[in-house]
Amino acid sequence: MIHQENSIERLNRRHPVLISIRTQFVRKIMDGSKTFELRKKIFPTPVGRSVIFYSSGEDKAITARGVVASVVEGTPAAIWIRLSGQLGISRADFTEYFKGSDVAYAIELEHVLALENPISLNEMRQDHGLEPPQSWRYLDRDSHAKLLERL
Repeated sequence: MIHQENSIERLNRRHPVLISIRTQFVRKIMDGSKTFELRKKIFPTPVGRSVIFYSSGEDKAITARGVVASVVEGTPAAIWIRLSGQLGISRADFTEYFKGSDVAYAIELEHVLALENPISLNEMRQDHGLEPPQSWRYLDRDSHAKLLERL
């Protein structure tokens, strides 16, 4: 069973995470055809964390935010069988991504909101001192507060 907290409690309790997601997958998250983000490795205590999405493809910008609702961990095969309709990825691409991995993580996202004014890569660097992460990185409270003011 997952303990449910309101979004404000979640944001205040844990450092948020800036996560890089390819533009095509951010768009699928936004249109609802992808409700789980896939990872080979995951940040500690993910449930309840605020997540800010850096769209790493053609957008090259922070474009959305949300909260981690739950995480499903298992073998890639088990994750595919259980969640394939909610992953927004083809079987071939899924298999290629997890090739050689024994464990897969599927991060369920909730309270996802698109930003009306995305934060460009240049603005991230110049105004916020942030570099897009390879996969994910914690945001300290000051950086998160500045981003929230801008969002």
